[in-house]
Amino acid sequence: MPKSSLLIGIPCSFTAIAAAKTCHAAFLTIVCLANISFGQVFQAGDRVVVVENTEKKVETKSVGKLSKGEILTITQVSKDWLWIDGASPGWIQDKVVISFASHLKSRNADASTAKKNRDFEHARNIYSEILRIDPANEEAALHLADIFYSEKKYDEAVVEFTKFAEKWPINKDIYFWRGDAYRMLQKLPEAIDDYTKAIELSPRNTDLYEARARAYILAGAHNQAIVDSTLASMIASNGEKRAAAIATRALAWKAMSKDQNAASDFLIASDVAEKFRLYYLARAADIYANSTDGKVRNGRRSIDLLLSATADATTIDPVARCIIASGYASLGEFETAIELQKQALTNAAKIDLAKFERFLARFESKQSLDETVINYEFK
Repeated sequence: MPKSSLLIGIPCSFTAIAAAKTCHAAFLTIVCLANISFGQVFQAGDRVVVVENTEKKVETKSVGKLSKGEILTITQVSKDWLWIDGASPGWIQDKVVISFASHLKSRNADASTAKKNRDFEHARNIYSEILRIDPANEEAALHLADIFYSEKKYDEAVVEFTKFAEKWPINKDIYFWRGDAYRMLQKLPEAIDDYTKAIELSPRNTDLYEARARAYILAGAHNQAIVDSTLASMIASNGEKRAAAIATRALAWKAMSKDQNAASDFLIASDVAEKFRLYYLARAADIYANSTDGKVRNGRRSIDLLLSATADATTIDPVARCIIASGYASLGEFETAIELQKQALTNAAKIDLAKFERFLARFESKQSLDETVINYEFK
């Protein structure tokens, strides 16, 4: 074949040929780099997982079948073909497998999605599957134990978290999560001890100090709660975490009957975290509407706070309507208060009804709401 034909009609010359060779080399370099960057690159000794049923071959002859999900070890690589030993050794294409690490990452993600969707049985099955093929998978073991917590089976959660801690004793999350389970069981000394262990492993973790502060509030150790929540607010990495810590401090002030301090902290939190502004304003408004301290109780202030959070009072959710109703009741405007309560009940179906009912428990027991908030059941 004439050399010119290689250059698609360009007249043959040493310069043209050299230029063509240069372009061709550059093209090959780009292709090679693309394969390295975007394709799977395997080497002998790698573990892989079969992603579709396939056959092992020697030359063009089939020597065995492989099923999806099988775990293999590569013994030799030749371009996009992988040699697999076994009872019937043979070649398979690299496109029918995925690296073992990638498979585990994908399955952990699947389990996490199922857990978030509250499909706990499916999540448990996936995590169990991961641990069968990789018993040392710390992430899967931790989240498998946490499923019991998500199901509100706190005693079982403590048992599973303890098993995990025996195997991975320096994982801060296990003490954090087991502390939460102890707190839900009202085993407050154990909860505080676990939070303290977690803090020792991660001394600048805002969530840990806030969690211990909440346990201190329930245990009646309010001054310690003030210290922990203040420290949490100082080291918080973002506005939302800082606001949450300040709100926890507000709960401690409220437990100490220092309503003005509590309301002030909720207002600070509402300014720090725009996303939860209405929630924090509602907490401050609730104090102003229902405080037993005559110097703090201010129904009009309560109403104005919540109305300031929205341009249209009709868009306020049922929980906020109840607080506004309390404000009107404290002013003696009972007809308006009753009407708002009716509106709240009518619109309760638009939100989590269980959350709404927990909030209404405040009207019968002030402490019930605060304990609910402390235990993360309201947010």
